[in-house]
Amino acid sequence: MLETGDVVVEVGGRPVVLVVGESPLYRPLRLVRSGERDEAGARLGPLKGPDVEQLQAFLAAAGHDDNGRLIVDGEFGITTQRAVKQWQRAVGHPATGVVDTSQMIFMTTSLLVDSRLTVGQVFEGLDISGTEVVLQIVGSTTLREFFAPGSSVEILADPPTTGTVTQSSRVSGETGVEQLIEIAVEFGYSGDLGQSVQVIGSVTRARDALTIPVRALLADSNGRWVVEVDSGSGPQTVAVDLLEVVDTTAIIAGLDEGDQVVVPL
Repeated sequence: MLETGDVVVEVGGRPVVLVVGESPLYRPLRLVRSGERDEAGARLGPLKGPDVEQLQAFLAAAGHDDNGRLIVDGEFGITTQRAVKQWQRAVGHPATGVVDTSQMIFMTTSLLVDSRLTVGQVFEGLDISGTEVVLQIVGSTTLREFFAPGSSVEILADPPTTGTVTQSSRVSGETGVEQLIEIAVEFGYSGDLGQSVQVIGSVTRARDALTIPVRALLADSNGRWVVEVDSGSGPQTVAVDLLEVVDTTAIIAGLDEGDQVVVPL
């Protein structure tokens, strides 16, 4: 897994470094000289923006801060240029003071690199994915109720962990007739899953249960669960017993069937 400051790849013996942040590196980041103009002849001002701020924050965290003079303010000034040159010298790039995509990659998340590069291989790009591990499960459609999207599952790995079902969809079997279900389970994991892993889903059934959306539950000053019921003349607070919560639904006692419960947006 690659985090901020890690080398994604070396091109020509020089590193391309990952910087995690919200802004993409969509332009060269550099010092605009006094009196510099654009192609239309308009005078250029200082280079500013969240991408500059992201670069400054990375440089400061890495210890390349122009001897403490660098300020993370989103404006590319002379101290930012000197900090960039410090970083470039430290990692083996020419000290130009200009940062572009030949030196850094700005991404919104940490990365997993799927490509396997070898010495002498022509570099054409990297296959990357997110840091969340995704299990793909294919089985009988009877599994659907046990693996509903958004539900939690147990993953019997070493050590055990939990995951979240992100997708559940029907697919055709090998004969083209048999209907199967494909389930995607997302989870964070750094161990070795091995060749196979057991995933346990669950389903809750209740007979004659009184249910309300979880968002309708409120806590009063005494720590009791209450809901607001529309009595026709205005909302009325009623205490309820919370029996169980299943995903976004609460099973309760203390109301009558047909009561109109106020659900906050």
